[in-house]
Order: sequence, then C-alpha cells, then structure tokens
Amino acid sequence: WVFTTKGPYDGLLRPDFPAARISDGNLSHVDLNISNVANGLFVPPTIFYGFKRQSDGTFAEPFAVKFDETPASGVQSPYGLSFLPPEANGTVEFLVAWNNNEDNLSDDGADIYRGTMTLGQPYTLGTVTGDATTHLPISINPTGVSPITTPAPGVQGNPHIHADANGLVHSVWTDDEVSSHDLSLYLASGGTYPDGVTWVYTPLPDKINTAEEESQPFFTGSRLYLRRLDAVVYHEFNTSADGNYSDPANWGDAVTLLQTPVTTAQGAISAVGEPTLAVRDDGTYLYFVYGKVRTNLNGLPDFNMDAGFVRLPE
Repeated sequence: WVFTTKGPYDGLLRPDFPAARISDGNLSHVDLNISNVANGLFVPPTIFYGFKRQSDGTFAEPFAVKFDETPASGVQSPYGLSFLPPEANGTVEFLVAWNNNEDNLSDDGADIYRGTMTLGQPYTLGTVTGDATTHLPISINPTGVSPITTPAPGVQGNPHIHADANGLVHSVWTDDEVSSHDLSLYLASGGTYPDGVTWVYTPLPDKINTAEEESQPFFTGSRLYLRRLDAVVYHEFNTSADGNYSDPANWGDAVTLLQTPVTTAQGAISAVGEPTLAVRDDGTYLYFVYGKVRTNLNGLPDFNMDAGFVRLPE
C-alpha cells in the first residue's frame, strides 16, 4: 500500500506531477532505518492542483501549484491554501502553511507565507535543489508573514484569511495540530494588507477551543466552520460584537454538518474535514475532504482521500 501508486500521475490528468520518486509505478522511500519501527521512510509526492469549474458544474483543466524541485520529488509539503477574493485581472492573494527548516525562526514546524498567483495558471511556490532528504538550498516565492509566527512559531497550520464586506483583510485563523490542537485568531489592526498590518493575537473561548481537537478553520464573518474530531461543525458569531471574539456569549453552540462513525469497515467514510465555503448564484456550497476505507486486510485499513461538496440549506 505504501509502495504502489494509485491512479494516473502523468499526462493531461495530472500535469507537472513530481515523479522523481516513482519508479516502475512504485514509490521509493527515504533511507531511514529505525530498529523495530521502520525500514525506510515513506515520503509521498505532494502537489496542489486547481481545477476550473465547467458550465455543467464539473471540474476540469487542472493546473499545478507546487515547488520546483531538482530532482522533481515532491517531498516539500505546503498545505492549507487560503485565498482572498480575486481581483478583476484574475490575480489573487493567498496564504499557505509550510515547514521551512531554513527560515531562521528557530522552530521545527509550520509557519505562514503569502503570495499572489493568477487563478487558472500554474504557479511556482519556490525553487528547491538538492537530494531527496535535505533539499538545500531553499528559496520560496511567497513572502513570509513573520508577525503571525508569534506567539507560537512553528504551530501555524491550515491558515484561513478573511476579508470584510469592503474587501479589507479582517483576520487570519490558524490551527495547531502538533501540540495544543486548538485554533488561533489574529486580527488585523492598522495599515493595509499585506504591508503595515499589525496582527493582534486574540484568544478564543473554551466554547471554540474545547477539550477535543479543533482544526481547519474557515471564518465567514458570521460563522466559524471547523473540524472537531470526526465531524465538521460551525459556530454562529454575534456580528454586532466584532472584535470581541474571546467572550463565549458571542458564540453560538456547535451545529454539526457532517459526522462520521469511528470505523474501519471496508467502504465506510471514516473521516471528514477541510471545510471550505463557496457562494454562487444558486446557493452556498460546503466543500470538504473525506476518507473512505478502500480495503481492510488483517485489520490494516487503506484509506482513499477524496473531495466532495453539498449544498447547504438556505
């Protein structure tokens, strides 16, 4: 399962896919031997793809967003892309989380970077050269959002950037899937994004950061969508209290949208996450990632991750 590739990875279906770590359809492993634990370390190729929505609602015409690596192994793992509304010329500001061990931030975890890309066109996050394990030196095109690395550098994952009705950047929401398993909020104060903005860390109440694990935030201005354990939920926010996100009285109770059973039965959907909203003329759609148990042999499940969406009730 960790050697054989699944699905197409070349040609028009997956253009520019980094295939240096694939040989005869098999994934190679980093040479790391840990006694009684691992003989070789599986490092899968990773890459973003964008797809253009067609007139019939389907998606096609993939375009790659990735690091340029020599060799093209795909071991660099950016994640959590978040976009502001696009400009009239098709460009769009984005945030992405990435663990750059060469960023001199004295941490060994994810930090946030920003950049500008043109939707529908391939984009290079940066250039990486070296072998498949060290990949040095590293250069990256997006500019680091340094203030967001405080107060806890290295735990800023899955960023979501939110702009108000006037198009001004309002806040950035992140998660920490390493230690606290909570969400963090940074409010924009002063200046114009991206230059001159002061980020003010704002604690979230226990109603949001519960004793369970929270991750993958998406804030609309009136609702906070997130993943909590095995469910996608949302909390209503009292918009008249903008700025006071620490008071639990300003947050509604959790409403569960998607819930999965804890199971490894073959064919079962056993995980959901990455909630993202899209508003179109005919309604509001919730996009999400789900994990389906493809096979289960000798108690060892094999998961296939996929994306889906549902239309939310008005």
